[in-house]
Amino acid sequence: MNKRLVIGFTIAFFAVLTLALISTSLYHPPKDEPIIRVISGELTPDFSTHGVYLNMQFSKIPTVKGAYLDINGTKYYNTSPVKLLDSQGKVILCTTFKATLKNDTYYVVNLVFQNGGEESYSVKYINIYSSPLLPQTRESPQPSRVFP
Repeated sequence: MNKRLVIGFTIAFFAVLTLALISTSLYHPPKDEPIIRVISGELTPDFSTHGVYLNMQFSKIPTVKGAYLDINGTKYYNTSPVKLLDSQGKVILCTTFKATLKNDTYYVVNLVFQNGGEESYSVKYINIYSSPLLPQTRESPQPSRVFP
């Protein structure tokens, strides 16, 4: 009788576990495209540094050496290491620049590769201090090539 009781409890346990997994997937369906978030931004007393993000394909990511913004002919080089985060098949690149940026504005970030080449990407800056509770967005900046 104890053996039948153990088998019954085991079957009931797996049935409840299966129902829990099914209900979780119904209430939280898997996302078919990545959700892009602003990674970081920080303010210092002397100057402002702003975090930016962009999506790009994974193929050239390991060779990124640095980055810079070109605003009205002035080049602002990255002031923190370039960080790479994998996000559902795409890569989010995050770094900071010592420049004054306008909220919700697209800028061009030039990536410098180890082999000396450069590529240009459109990046949207969002000031996380002016909107602390940013909504999630499904928009992603599209890369534009500088060199073939």
